[in-house]
Amino acid sequence: MVDLEMINLLKRYLRMSQEELMKTLYEELHNYYTTIKAGPVESFIIAKGNLPIVLVAHMDVVFNSPRKTMAIYYDTEEEIMWSPDGLGTDDRAGITMIMLLLKNTNYRPWILFTTDEESDLRGAQFAASMLNFHPNFVIELDRQGRGESVFYKCNNTAFEKYINSFGFHTCQGTYTDISILCPTWDCAGVNLSVGYYEEHSYIEYWSAIDFRYTYEMLLKILKDCKNTSKFKYKEK
Repeated sequence: MVDLEMINLLKRYLRMSQEELMKTLYEELHNYYTTIKAGPVESFIIAKGNLPIVLVAHMDVVFNSPRKTMAIYYDTEEEIMWSPDGLGTDDRAGITMIMLLLKNTNYRPWILFTTDEESDLRGAQFAASMLNFHPNFVIELDRQGRGESVFYKCNNTAFEKYINSFGFHTCQGTYTDISILCPTWDCAGVNLSVGYYEEHSYIEYWSAIDFRYTYEMLLKILKDCKNTSKFKYKEK
């Protein structure tokens, strides 16, 4: 992965509203997929892949300040990004990781981009109710820090062991899109770190080093996922 490409793409996505980002991603996904659909009332985007897993990220941020004119700073030595306007790498970092993956590899998992995760999980609720398919497992890229894996109420120990064998460790979380998707689709899911810290605050920052860590581990999972069978959802 080219670091300059990573930084520029993330900055570009950070400066878009949710509505602008949805239109942009819908167009860009056509470079990699044949079948792409948008949910009703701009609730989600789904791209049909050839791998038995779904990658998920959400398109909204918590900050109401104008995105187009936001100031973004990046320390090339520490490899840290921040903004006094509220960064929003929760979850534009997850979006960026997925789009870099598509651009720089031949892996084509299913892709799901959702809206309004930060408010009422509207996109995930529409997707859960409207998309009738059953992947082997779901990976959401929307977790703070480095190397963290969060399974929420999913208690499939075999799946937890499988994911953590790639270099992650189990942490606790409250909820995100997979809290809705996985019980409905009856498959296990995990939320993985994408390198942001102090999310939902104006001191939020993002580490390119920690982002790259998950990116490299994700490549290994994608390489191996065809060897898996379905991991069922098991409630705690």
